[in-house]
Amino acid sequence: MRWLRRSRLGWRWIDGVDAPLGEEREAYRVTLVSGDGRARTIETIAPLFVVARAERASGVTLAVRQVGAHGESTAASIHVPDWTM
Repeated sequence: MRWLRRSRLGWRWIDGVDAPLGEEREAYRVTLVSGDGRARTIETIAPLFVVARAERASGVTLAVRQVGAHGESTAASIHVPDWTM
Protein backbone atom coordinates (compact mmCIF):
# COMPACT_ATOMS: atom_id res chain seq x y z
CA MET A 1 0.00 0.00 0.00
CA ARG A 2 1.25 3.49 -0.79
CA TRP A 3 -0.10 6.89 0.16
CA LEU A 4 0.73 10.53 -0.52
CA ARG A 5 2.13 12.55 2.34
CA ARG A 6 0.49 15.82 3.25
CA SER A 7 2.08 18.90 4.73
CA ARG A 8 1.12 20.07 8.19
CA LEU A 9 2.76 23.43 7.50
CA GLY A 10 1.33 24.75 4.28
CA TRP A 11 -1.01 23.85 1.47
CA ARG A 12 0.08 26.33 -1.17
CA TRP A 13 2.03 25.04 -4.12
CA ILE A 14 3.93 28.23 -4.87
CA ASP A 15 7.13 27.08 -6.59
CA GLY A 16 5.98 23.84 -8.23
CA VAL A 17 7.76 21.52 -5.76
CA ASP A 18 6.42 19.60 -2.77
CA ALA A 19 5.02 21.63 0.10
CA PRO A 20 7.26 21.51 3.19
CA LEU A 21 6.46 18.63 5.53
CA GLY A 22 6.18 20.84 8.63
CA GLU A 23 7.78 18.21 10.88
CA GLU A 24 11.35 17.45 11.94
CA ARG A 25 11.13 14.07 10.17
CA GLU A 26 8.75 12.06 8.01
CA ALA A 27 7.19 9.22 10.00
CA TYR A 28 3.97 7.20 9.96
CA ARG A 29 2.27 4.72 12.30
CA VAL A 30 0.40 2.03 10.39
CA THR A 31 -2.08 -0.33 12.03
CA LEU A 32 -3.18 -3.38 10.08
CA VAL A 33 -6.21 -5.36 11.26
CA SER A 34 -6.74 -8.65 9.46
CA GLY A 35 -10.16 -10.14 8.80
CA ASP A 36 -9.79 -12.48 11.79
CA GLY A 37 -9.28 -9.51 14.14
CA ARG A 38 -5.51 -9.77 14.63
CA ALA A 39 -3.82 -6.37 14.68
CA ARG A 40 -0.25 -5.20 14.32
CA THR A 41 1.24 -1.75 14.32
CA ILE A 42 4.49 -0.62 12.76
CA GLU A 43 6.25 2.69 12.26
CA THR A 44 7.79 3.60 8.93
CA ILE A 45 9.62 6.59 7.49
CA ALA A 46 8.34 6.01 3.96
CA PRO A 47 4.76 6.35 2.71
CA LEU A 48 4.67 2.63 1.96
CA PHE A 49 3.55 -0.54 3.75
CA VAL A 50 3.81 -4.11 2.45
CA VAL A 51 0.93 -6.44 3.33
CA ALA A 52 1.87 -10.13 3.28
CA ARG A 53 -0.22 -12.55 1.24
CA ALA A 54 -1.26 -14.48 4.37
CA GLU A 55 -2.60 -11.28 5.95
CA ARG A 56 -4.66 -10.51 2.84
CA ALA A 57 -6.46 -13.87 2.88
CA SER A 58 -9.54 -12.57 4.68
CA GLY A 59 -9.25 -8.88 3.84
CA VAL A 60 -7.52 -6.17 5.85
CA THR A 61 -8.16 -2.73 7.26
CA LEU A 62 -5.26 -0.27 7.25
CA ALA A 63 -5.12 2.89 9.34
CA VAL A 64 -2.28 5.36 8.68
CA ARG A 65 -1.33 8.23 10.98
CA GLN A 66 1.36 10.83 10.42
CA VAL A 67 3.60 11.06 13.50
CA GLY A 68 5.25 14.32 14.47
CA ALA A 69 6.42 16.68 17.18
CA HIS A 70 2.85 17.73 17.97
CA GLY A 71 1.36 14.24 18.10
CA GLU A 72 -0.35 11.94 15.64
CA SER A 73 -2.76 12.93 12.91
CA THR A 74 -6.25 11.52 12.64
CA ALA A 75 -6.07 8.12 10.96
CA ALA A 76 -6.80 7.69 7.28
CA SER A 77 -8.38 4.23 7.01
CA ILE A 78 -9.23 1.88 4.20
CA HIS A 79 -10.69 -1.62 4.14
CA VAL A 80 -9.34 -3.82 1.38
CA PRO A 81 -11.26 -7.03 0.71
CA ASP A 82 -9.42 -10.26 -0.11
CA TRP A 83 -7.47 -9.66 -3.32
CA THR A 84 -5.42 -12.86 -3.39
CA MET A 85 -7.58 -14.52 -6.04
